[in-house]
Amino acid sequence: MTASSREPLLVLEGLSKVFTRRWLGRGRELTAVRDLSLTVYRGDLFGFLGPNGAGKSTTLRMALGLIHPTAGRVLIAGHDLAAERLAALRQVGAFVEAPSFYGYLSGRKNLEIFAGLSGGVAAAEIDAVLERVGLRGRELDPVSVYSHGMRQRLGIAACLLPKPGLLILDEPTDGLDPHGIRDVRELLVSLVRDDGLTVFLSSHLLSEVEHLCNRIAILEQGELILQGELSELEREHRGLSLSVDRPAEAAALLRERCGVQAEAHPPPREGVRIRPGSADPAVLNRALLEAGFRVAALEPEPHWLDRLFLERTTTREAAPAGARP
Repeated sequence: MTASSREPLLVLEGLSKVFTRRWLGRGRELTAVRDLSLTVYRGDLFGFLGPNGAGKSTTLRMALGLIHPTAGRVLIAGHDLAAERLAALRQVGAFVEAPSFYGYLSGRKNLEIFAGLSGGVAAAEIDAVLERVGLRGRELDPVSVYSHGMRQRLGIAACLLPKPGLLILDEPTDGLDPHGIRDVRELLVSLVRDDGLTVFLSSHLLSEVEHLCNRIAILEQGELILQGELSELEREHRGLSLSVDRPAEAAALLRERCGVQAEAHPPPREGVRIRPGSADPAVLNRALLEAGFRVAALEPEPHWLDRLFLERTTTREAAPAGARP
């Protein structure tokens, strides 16, 4: 099923946010987000990428009604956030940056407090979300003794209490160890696959997005520079990686005999990159072997999303201290 044939769940239309900040001087403005339009379809696990200071958190805050856009609008399940705020936000569970809890209270008590803010839920529903995020058996422990990964899962549990259709999560695996990252990844995939939820995931971990998401968008200095199905982007941008002796000579031979676009990498990344759609790997391998080269590996390019991200973005540092909205 193509994206265009599915139901749009979160739509950002021409979203812009301009801040006036004292540190910029009188009358000076900072455009954090500029004319941003993107669509998250029901059933997506959508990765929202960008360098630090690109405007991701500002976008999430506008999508949740925490700050008002300077221009544009947000639609959630067809409800305009500005005109139908309650109807729109009933569809959403979210945390922006790290979720906060009362450390001296138990995980369960924290969830009871969160539930009470929206009218309360039955005890069985709290039991169910604790089970869903893997915290049953630890729910009576104070949050102060929870690991960082347990706190992140408790944050997701709080997001699940209103029974939303859409989760908006800001860096849910930030600061986790490999086991914690795996646990949160598996939980998010399961929530989409088994529970029918839609996840809009802001992250700077490209490997995470590559493993998890079916669609992505990249933000650069407040502007959308890339959006699409991850599988289509992979076909378009992922080439082949060749480990071979005499890589410069091998690249030249492949260009001449096979008509491919091949470029050798200097040490320490010694090897050859072959651009997407160039040729059948078996044909390339045979040409190299017949010419006397020793081929150690010919495989799909690893870390292709990292390379694409670095090629498309130019930001190296976040804005000066205090600048990030």
